[in-house]
Amino acid sequence: MAKFQRGGFAKAPYSNNRSNNTNRTYKKRSGATIGVTRNGDNQGKPYVTGWCLINKQLVKFLCTPYKKTGDHKNGKGETIENWMVKVQPSLGAGYITSGIYYQGSRKVRIPSMNIVINPSVRFCGKSQRPKSQY
Repeated sequence: MAKFQRGGFAKAPYSNNRSNNTNRTYKKRSGATIGVTRNGDNQGKPYVTGWCLINKQLVKFLCTPYKKTGDHKNGKGETIENWMVKVQPSLGAGYITSGIYYQGSRKVRIPSMNIVINPSVRFCGKSQRPKSQY
């Protein structure tokens, strides 16, 4: 009988599939960046951009502070701001909604869409937190 044969059935040797896929390149499914506005009314204020796939459709986000937005404290003591979010789906018309910018973690949450944009780890996608906890 062959080395890997038991009872007449040929068996492949056991291997770790992870070692075979070390050279595999993965396709990005989301991204986020943060920057500072250089000119205009909001000069020197941060902005956040993000993109992700929602229902197999590319959606882009541009988040900027409102003109007269101010800092607030939420119930947990975090400093937050109300931001404007421009949503641009690849198919269909874009629209504007509001978001919450957390200054400490530099995240933007969009409660109406249940989306979080985190430029620190370059993530944009569905939030695990339910809508009722915003």
